[in-house]
Amino acid sequence: MTQRHPTLATFTVTIPANGERQIDRVGDAIKCLSASHDFKLGLDGSPLSDFSQGIGFRTAAAGFRSVRIVNPINSELTVQLSFARGDITDDRAAFSGALNVTEARPSVFATPAPVACPSGAATQILPADANRKEALVTNLGAGRVFLQGAVGAAGVGQPIEPLATIILENTAALFVRNDTGAPVTINLATGRFTP
Repeated sequence: MTQRHPTLATFTVTIPANGERQIDRVGDAIKCLSASHDFKLGLDGSPLSDFSQGIGFRTAAAGFRSVRIVNPINSELTVQLSFARGDITDDRAAFSGALNVTEARPSVFATPAPVACPSGAATQILPADANRKEALVTNLGAGRVFLQGAVGAAGVGQPIEPLATIILENTAALFVRNDTGAPVTINLATGRFTP
């Protein structure tokens, strides 16, 4: 019995505009790690498939013996392909070009002064803030109030029961509509990104 060990090989090839290339390489799986643009790929003379960076194929037990790469546009193609045979695990992430990254968690936690909301009106509790990640809104009153995105009518909006808290990912101005017959205090906390 022949024992087969896993193998992994990576090739970078450049194909001229509207050109093609065949790579003779035995494998069970192929993955495109990078490509200057989309292209076509076929295994062992099979029909061509659309292919691009991040796409991969795993074949049946027989595997493949050759790969045909076709550049369908009038621009040079540079592609990096990874060929695997056997049980290979690859947890790399492949990126090309600019990658915009935003901080994932707020850098400032603030607790503004509680807001008194008179009955029969909508009161702005937080102004619009493009740097705000989250707002925690707690109803400290004895009756149900309604959270609104703009001044609205009675009974309209997201209800907040007494002593309940709502957590929102929101940058818009927030209002509370109070029709309980008594003033209500709204407690606030926000998470913000530092500009």
